[in-house]
Amino acid sequence: MKKGPFEPVRRTSEAIRTMEIRGAGRIARAASSALSEMVEIWDGPSRDELLSDLKKAAGMLHATRPSAVSLRNAILLTLKGAELEEDVDSIREAVRNNSSSFLKASREAVEVISRIGMKRIPKGSTVMTHCNSSAALSIIEAAFNDGRIEEVYATESRPWRQGQLTAGWLAERGIPVTMIVDSAARFFMNGMDMVCVGADTVAANGAVIN
Repeated sequence: MKKGPFEPVRRTSEAIRTMEIRGAGRIARAASSALSEMVEIWDGPSRDELLSDLKKAAGMLHATRPSAVSLRNAILLTLKGAELEEDVDSIREAVRNNSSSFLKASREAVEVISRIGMKRIPKGSTVMTHCNSSAALSIIEAAFNDGRIEEVYATESRPWRQGQLTAGWLAERGIPVTMIVDSAARFFMNGMDMVCVGADTVAANGAVIN
């Protein structure tokens, strides 16, 4: 594999693997951007070679977080229709346009999620959250600003301690937050009105994989 064109994918894959990039939505957007950047600097002559390299790049990105459905969807949407294009320039344009559309839709989705999600939280609620989800945090912030949340409890989320990021983010916005160790979640749960979390995967029975 050529080092140059694969560099954005390698860099992004490593950042996802080491949790430098975290949260299902952020991971999905980063992967899409990496594929778009890759085709921009790809300089091979062959359409088939580019498609082969994109398939390898997709595999590298997906392997960083196989449980993240949003990551898989981002890759599929970014590469959608590329194999139908007749030449390198057309593939490049298709991937670039797909990525741009996906990034726009993903960011807009977070805004929609915050508006819909916050309406499900009763006034005066105490809420628990886990890990570090941009979608969950957008709901919590909107609900707090609307007077629906009084306090948030954030689990530490070991081993990577994403809860520290969540607690810091909430505190910066003036939202009362208490960080607790993961094993204390059961103790505090009876005092919670709601739990708001992001998810890599939601199972058919409603179970959440985070």
